[in-house]
Amino acid sequence: MACPTFTKSPWFRSLALIVFLAVAISVFYAVLQFNKKHADLGSAKPEYSLKASELFAEFETDEVSATSKYAGKVLELTGRIAQVEFSSADSTLSIVLKDDDQLSGVICTFPGKNRKSAHDFDPGSQIRIRGEFSGMLMDVLLNNCVIVE
Repeated sequence: MACPTFTKSPWFRSLALIVFLAVAISVFYAVLQFNKKHADLGSAKPEYSLKASELFAEFETDEVSATSKYAGKVLELTGRIAQVEFSSADSTLSIVLKDDDQLSGVICTFPGKNRKSAHDFDPGSQIRIRGEFSGMLMDVLLNNCVIVE
């Protein structure tokens, strides 16, 4: 079967090469972003240091302005541990910081391969955590967290 005549024209071949290169570069960039290492927040300087209850109160008051204030920023929070969960599926540890009178709080997610397990944390005890703000659903979310000693 013969190729259609328009596929033999130089402009079609140039266009096909450009489309191919654009797709190849896009795939390469996506793979780089997917495999990008998280920043080590253990030595990072936090942009804001506050209590977990104060942070949550800001979001209850005005979620839009609080989100724009903290978007992509490194926060250091002090708070009371309300709940500790370990997900064996992806080896992530999550600590929920909130006071007794709050329905929701701050969820701090630690990346996999933690040196500490869920048994190392006592609900009700105070803790200081540094993490990157990533948004709010029902709770305020911090990702890539580390314990500040």
